[in-house]
Amino acid sequence: MTSDPESTEFVYTSSGVDSTDGSAESDGSKTLMLRSRRRRCLPVCSAQRVCHWCYVWQFLLFLMIFPLWVKWLLVNPKPRQFWYEDYGPFPLLPGDFDSEEVLQQQMKPKIHMSAIPQSSSECNYSCSAWRGYRTEEMNFRVSLSLNDSALTQAHAHTVYPVLLASADFQDWWVVSDRRFAHPRPFWSEHTAQSGAVFVHSTPSCSRPPAKPQEMPSGLSGAYVLACMTWDPERLEQLSTAKEVTDVQIATLCSSVGGVCGWSCGSTHLPQNLPGCSAQGKIEVSPKSFAGKTFSQANFQGEVSMKQCPEVDEVGECLTKESPFSHWRCHNCKYNPNEIEEDSFRRLQIPGMPGIPGLTGFPGVPLPGDDTDGGGIGGLFSGDGEDAKSSYIYASLPKFQVSVRGLGQPQGDSILSQPATVILETSEATPGIWRPLYEAYVKTKPPVPVDAAGDPITKVLDEDLEEGVGPIIGDFARFRMHFQQQNRLTMDPHWCYGKQGPLYLVACAINGSVYRHEDFKGFTAGQKAAPPPFNDRCLEVSGRCAHACLLHQPSMPNCTADGRILQSALVGPVQWETNNSTPVRILCYMLILCFSLKVVLLCPGIFSYYSHYRRYDPDLTSSLRAMACKESPNVIQIGTLNFNETLRELRNHSLFIAFYDPRSQSFRELQPAIEQTADALAKSPTPLGYFGAVDITVHSYLTFREAPEVQLAWQEPNPSKKSFRFGRPRFYPLIILHYKDGFCQQEYKGVVKKKHLLNFLQRDLIPKGEMQNSSEDLEFLFTQFPGPFILGCGLEEGTVDEANLTAAFQAAARHLGGEMIFAQARQSLCSGLVHGAVHPSVLYIRNSAAKALPGPISANVESSMKVLCNEDKLIDWLRLQRPVVLKEITPDNSWIFLEQPASLVIFLATSKDSVKEGKALFAEIEAELDIKYFQLTWADCHEFQAQFSVDCPAVVVVDTESMNTSDLALETILREGPSAASRALHARLLDATAAVRRRVDQAAEAAAAGHRSGEAERLQGKEFEEIAWQEAWPLQVLEVLKNEKVKVTDEGLRYKVVDVDGQTIRFRESETKEILQDPDRFPLRIYFNPDIGAADIDETEADSSENFLGDWAIITENTSALTTYRIYLACLQHMVILRQSFQQAWGQRLFFDFSAIDRSQKVHRHMKLLVSSIDDVEEMLSNKSYRLSVWREMEERLSFLQALEDTEKPSREEKFKKMLTGGLDLLGALFRRFFLMLHDQAQAGLGELPSARQVPRRSAAELSVREFIEDYAKKGLPVIITGINITGGAPWTLKFFKDRCNVSVPLKRRNPKSDDWGRLQDAGRLPLGEFIDSFASNRTRRKWYLHDWSLPRNCPQVFGPAPFSGFTVPKYFVGDYFQRAAFEGYQHSWPSLFIGSSETQSSLHIDSGNTNFMLHLLSGRKEWRFYSAQDLVNLYASPVGAHFHYDVFRPDHKKFPLASYAKQFVGIQEPGETIFIPAGNPHAVRNLEPIHGISMNYVDVSNVKLSILERIWELEAPDVELYTDGISTPHGMVSDQEAMLFGEWKAQDWKRTKYDLF
Repeated sequence: MTSDPESTEFVYTSSGVDSTDGSAESDGSKTLMLRSRRRRCLPVCSAQRVCHWCYVWQFLLFLMIFPLWVKWLLVNPKPRQFWYEDYGPFPLLPGDFDSEEVLQQQMKPKIHMSAIPQSSSECNYSCSAWRGYRTEEMNFRVSLSLNDSALTQAHAHTVYPVLLASADFQDWWVVSDRRFAHPRPFWSEHTAQSGAVFVHSTPSCSRPPAKPQEMPSGLSGAYVLACMTWDPERLEQLSTAKEVTDVQIATLCSSVGGVCGWSCGSTHLPQNLPGCSAQGKIEVSPKSFAGKTFSQANFQGEVSMKQCPEVDEVGECLTKESPFSHWRCHNCKYNPNEIEEDSFRRLQIPGMPGIPGLTGFPGVPLPGDDTDGGGIGGLFSGDGEDAKSSYIYASLPKFQVSVRGLGQPQGDSILSQPATVILETSEATPGIWRPLYEAYVKTKPPVPVDAAGDPITKVLDEDLEEGVGPIIGDFARFRMHFQQQNRLTMDPHWCYGKQGPLYLVACAINGSVYRHEDFKGFTAGQKAAPPPFNDRCLEVSGRCAHACLLHQPSMPNCTADGRILQSALVGPVQWETNNSTPVRILCYMLILCFSLKVVLLCPGIFSYYSHYRRYDPDLTSSLRAMACKESPNVIQIGTLNFNETLRELRNHSLFIAFYDPRSQSFRELQPAIEQTADALAKSPTPLGYFGAVDITVHSYLTFREAPEVQLAWQEPNPSKKSFRFGRPRFYPLIILHYKDGFCQQEYKGVVKKKHLLNFLQRDLIPKGEMQNSSEDLEFLFTQFPGPFILGCGLEEGTVDEANLTAAFQAAARHLGGEMIFAQARQSLCSGLVHGAVHPSVLYIRNSAAKALPGPISANVESSMKVLCNEDKLIDWLRLQRPVVLKEITPDNSWIFLEQPASLVIFLATSKDSVKEGKALFAEIEAELDIKYFQLTWADCHEFQAQFSVDCPAVVVVDTESMNTSDLALETILREGPSAASRALHARLLDATAAVRRRVDQAAEAAAAGHRSGEAERLQGKEFEEIAWQEAWPLQVLEVLKNEKVKVTDEGLRYKVVDVDGQTIRFRESETKEILQDPDRFPLRIYFNPDIGAADIDETEADSSENFLGDWAIITENTSALTTYRIYLACLQHMVILRQSFQQAWGQRLFFDFSAIDRSQKVHRHMKLLVSSIDDVEEMLSNKSYRLSVWREMEERLSFLQALEDTEKPSREEKFKKMLTGGLDLLGALFRRFFLMLHDQAQAGLGELPSARQVPRRSAAELSVREFIEDYAKKGLPVIITGINITGGAPWTLKFFKDRCNVSVPLKRRNPKSDDWGRLQDAGRLPLGEFIDSFASNRTRRKWYLHDWSLPRNCPQVFGPAPFSGFTVPKYFVGDYFQRAAFEGYQHSWPSLFIGSSETQSSLHIDSGNTNFMLHLLSGRKEWRFYSAQDLVNLYASPVGAHFHYDVFRPDHKKFPLASYAKQFVGIQEPGETIFIPAGNPHAVRNLEPIHGISMNYVDVSNVKLSILERIWELEAPDVELYTDGISTPHGMVSDQEAMLFGEWKAQDWKRTKYDLF
C-alpha cells in the first residue's frame, strides 16, 4: 500500500474564488465548499505506528473497563443490614424471604382487615384536632384477624401488628404499631379456629359453708367442673338444681372440663383421685368425664380452668397457668342475716342527731376510715351488722373458665352466648355435684377479707359494658363472653393521612424485631420502603379506597371490593444495591476525571462546538402555574347589597346559593354552580343570573331568607350519635329562585348545569298563556324542555270558571321553573289526547310531546275538587313522573328520602346503561303506583360503595328504616326484555310489601284526623285556621265543643268564627250541618287566655326550713340518666358555693368541703371535667390540656349515650345507687354547711354592709376599654346614659304594635314557683291586644312580656336588608355569639320587654353565664344587684333557678345571711341603658308601665365563665367553637364604634384586628 486514500475537507472561500493563494480579494462573504487532498502513507512497522497501536489498545481497554467498574460499584448488592437506609428503621426477616415456597404461601392473604370507611362520619379527625374541623387528616379503627397455622412452624410465636399507609402506592409510612393494638399488643392466637374462645370469670368467693364450723366446698379432695350449654331450658335445670348427678351432666352439658385434686398448696398427688390426671385436670373425652363413661354424652370443645391471682385496672382477670394444688386460697367473710330495706342506703353523718356517727359515702371507705363501709347496692358487708353473726371461711380463688372448639348449634331456642355452671363434688359424695357458687338475694354476698378480717375493697370505677346482649333471666351469672383471640383492633393517635386515596397495609412482624439490638421502635409517620413487603412481614394484607369520601373512582393495584392486589404486596425482592447518593457522587467524580483524561490523552477525537440551551418565553409562559380563582360570573351577595341586587335584577331570574365554605356539599357542587354562572353570562338569551351568599358571615340574612338551613351542627351520618371533636360538620347548600324581587321557591332539582339552565328556560315561558293552534303547541313542545301542563277548557263558560283559572295560575306561579304551563280550548285538546274531558288539566311528558302532530299520551285530571283547589292541584302535579326514572345524586337525595314511598334506584354505568334501565322500567311504570314507588337512576360510581353491589343494579331503599335490598338485576336480565320487566315488577312488589302497608296505614290515620291530637295542637295559639276537608274539621270541632270550649262561667276559651266572621254556636241541631258546609270555611278558632287563669296566691311562703328541704330530691322513679343530670347540677351548685364561700368568708370561717371531692371519686364519670375559671384558662392556653378535656368530654357523652341505650337494668341500677349515694353525701354537706352559716350569721359576723348606688356614666366619655376594665371584668353594674339604639323611627309601643301582629307568650310572677325568676307561663295574646290592655286590664296588669326575641319573632322591626332599624351600642358589639357561626343563641337578641307597674322578676342569675343589657324606652325600673361572690349569702336553691330570699320584701330573721350581702340599687330612667355582669344575682320591678330592649351576650369579660358553663352542660359543639382557636376569634377592639344591626350581623370577625385582651 503506497498511498492514503483521498480525504475531504471543508474550506471557506470568498465570492466563489479560491483564496488559498491569497491573490483574490475578499468581500467579506464566505461560502462553504469542498476540496480534496492526498496524504502520504506511513510505514506499517515503524516505531511510531507500534506505539500508536499500543496506545489505541490501552485506550480501548480503558474505555471498556472503567465503565464496567463504575457499573459494578453501583449495582453490587448491599449486605442486608444496610438496606433501606433512606427510610426509618424496620428490621428484615432472616432467611430466604423471596423463595418460591414463601411467595406461594404469602400470595394468599392470611390477615383479614376491616374495610376503609367511605363516609366522613366513620372517620376520626381528632388526631389533628389542633388544626380545627377544617383538617383533612384522619384515622379510624382497623380490625385485624390473623389466620395462619404455619407461623409456629416458622418459629414465629409472638406476632405483632404494624400498619403502613400510602396515598399513591409509592411513598409509604408507618401509622400504627403494637402500642395502639387492643385488647393486647400481639395476636394471642394465630388461627381463627384456635382464636375463638368463650370465657367466664367466677366471683371472688365460693359458696360459704352452711355453718361456720363446716368445711367449705372445694378445699378437700375435690373435683371442680365447668358445664357449658347453649340451651336455656338446660341452663334453667342446672342453675336451679341444688344437686346434679353424673347422668344429668352427661345429658345437659354440651362441654365439660375442670380441675381436680387438693388446692391451697397441698402436697397430695391429684392422680390419687379417679379420673384425675397428674396435672390436676379432670380427664374428659366425648363420651366420658372423671373416669366415667356415658352413652348419651356428646362433649365438644376443650375446657381449661386458670386461677386469677390478679386483675387489671378495668377488672379483667389476669390468669396464671398453675396446677390446682398451687391455687392460692383466701378468706371470705359472710353475714347470713337478711338485708334491711334501707340499711345500706342511709347516709351517716357525724354530728347529726339521731344518726350513727360514721363518716363517708356508703360502701366507699374514705381516707382514715377504720370501718368496713356501708356497701353500695349489696356489694360490700355493711356497718351496723351483728359482728357475731358474720363468719370467715376459706374460699377458692377467683378463676377463669375458657373453652375452645365449642360449635354453635342451629335453631331458635338457643342462647346468644353459651352459659357455664360451676359444679363441685368430693370423694365423700361421688356422683353428686353441687353448685360452687350461688345467688344472694336476701343476704349480702361474701366479700374477700385480709388477715385482720377487714374487707378488701377497691375504688369503684366501673363503666357500663358495651356490646353485651340483654340479660335474660339469671343468664348474667352464667354467661360466657366470646373472645376472638386472633383478632386485634388498631386505634392509633396518629393520623393515617388526608382523606382521599389511601392504601392501608397490615403487616405481621415477628417478636424478634423488637428484640433487635439496633431497633428502638417505630415513630409516627416514619417512612417505609415500598412493596414488596415479604422481606419484612411474616404475613401481609391490604385495603384501598378513597377514605372518608362517598365518591370512589378506581385506584391502581386495587380490586373492586377495596382490597390491594396481593401480587402488588408480595413478590421477588429486588436486592438493594450500592446505588446510593454517596456512591453516585463518587462515580460522578470518577466519570468527570475519566472524561478529562480522555480529552487530555486524545486530542483531536473531539472537536469543540458551541452547545447552548435557550428557553422559549412562550413555552415558559404556557407552563406557568395558574392560581385557582372563583368564577367572576357568580355574584357575591351579602347583607349590605342583598336588596340592591334584587332591585337591579328584578326583571330577571336569579339563583342564590346559600353555602357554607366549610361544607362538603359546597366543595362538591361549586364547579357546577360556576359552570352554570359562566353559561348564563355567555348565553345569547338572558336566562338569568347566579349569586352566592356565605352563610358563615351573613348568617342573619340566611336566617331570614333561607330558614331551611338548620341553625345547628349537622352530622354527616345522623345515626352516629356520639360527638367527636375535630370531626367535619357541614350545612346543606340551599339554592333559592328569585324573581320580581321576591323568592319564588327553593330549587330542589339536580345541581348540574343542564338541569339549572332547563329550570330557568322553563321559567321564561309565559305561565298559563292560551295556545290557539296545534302549530303553537308544537312549537312550544319542541323548542322548550318539559314537562308540560295543559289546561283544557278552563275558560269556556263553566260554573267554576274563576276558581279553575285562579287555581291553575297559582299552580303555574308556584311550579313555574319545574314545569311549563299553557292553556288551550277543549276542541284543540280533544285532537291531541283521546278521552280529554271538559274541563281538565293534562300532564304531558317531554318524551310524549315529541309525538306531535300525531296523538300524544298524557295523564288527565278532571275532578273539580282538584282543579278548583290550588293546593290539591299542586299536589297532583307533584305526584306525576316527569320521566320514567328521575336522576338522583348525593345533593338531592334528601328530597326522595323525605317521602314515605320506597326509593327504587337503578345504578347505571354509562349513558347506554341509563337508556336500558329506562326501557326496563317503562313497561311496568304504569303498574308501579307513585305513592308506593319513587323510580330513580343514579351514577353507579356515586352510590356503589354505599350499597356494596355490582353495577348495573337495582336497589330498593326503605326511607324510614334506611334498610336496603339488592334485586339481583343480573339474574332478572337473563330472562329477556319483556320477561325481565315482569320479573322486576314481581320482585319490586315483594321487596316493598311492608312499605306499601305502612303507607296505606298512614293514609288511613291521616284520614281519621287524629282528633284529640288536633285539639291539643290548638293550645297556646292566637288562632288556628281550618280548611274544609270533609271529615276531620267536624271531628276536631266536636272535641272542642264537648271537652275544651266551656271552661268557666265567664265565657268560652275557644271561639269559632266562619269565613264571614260569624261566631258558630255549638247547638246540637246546627253544628253538624254547619261544619259540613264548605261555604262556611275556612274557619278560625280563637284562643282566649283570659278565661280560666286562676288567681295566684302571692303570699310569702318561703322559710329557712323550706330552703334546706330543697335537697329532698326524689330519685326513686327516675332513670339513671335523669338522676345523673340531677347529681351533676347539684355538684356544680356545691362547687360554686364553695368558691363563693372562700371569697366571702374564707378569711373568717373554715368549713370542710372534702365531701365534694369524695363524691367525685366514686365513679370517674361523677367528676366534673373542669372546676374553675383557672381550668378554662389552662385549657385555652395549653393545647395538650385542651385535647385531654375534649377526649374526656367525648367519653362522657358516649357514656351518657350508653346509659340511655343500655338494656342492662342491673348495671343501670348499680350506677344509680352510686349517684343516689353521691346526692345524699352532697345533701348532707349542703345542710351542715348552711346550718353552720345560719348559726354564725345569727350570732353575728361583723359589721353589716350598706347598699350602694349603681354608678351612672355618660356614653360620650365612657370608652370601650374603660367599660371593659372598670365594670365588665370586675363584675360591677353600671347605668349608661346618652345611647340611641334606633336608626330610624322611634321604637314606641305603637311601632311594635304596627309591625308585630303575632301572638306572644306571657309570664307572671308566682312567689311559690321554682321557675327561673319565679316567673311562670300565663298564656298568649296578640301583641297589639296586649299593648292596648296591659296597663289597664286587671288581669293583664300582672302579665309580663319577658325577653321576647325580635330577630326570631318580629324581624320586621329591623327593616329590610341591610337591616338598619336598630343600632348596637359600641360596648356590646363584641358579642361572641355573632362570631361563632350558627351558635345556638346567635339570633336570639335583641328582645322586647313590656310590663305594667305590677310586674317584676324575683332574684335570679341570667342563664349561660351571659352578660345582660337593657335599654329602657319608656317607664322606670328599680334594680337590685349582688356580686357573684355573695351567692352564698342569698339562699340560692340547689335544685332550681330560684332564690328563697326576696330582695323587695326582705326578712333577715328568716334569712340572716342576706344582711351581709353587698347590695347595689339603681333606678333606671327612660333612654338609659343598664349593664349587668355575668353571674350577678339581680332582681327588678317596674315602677311604671315600661317597655325596653335587652341583650344577653358573651364577650372577653365573661367568655371563660360561659365556656365553663358549657363544659358543665356538656355542650360539646359550642365548646369546640369557643376553644379550638380557629372558629371563634378572641378579643375586642378598643376604639369600637356602634354598628347598625345589618353591619353587625354581616361582620367578618375573623378578619377583624383586636387590640383589647
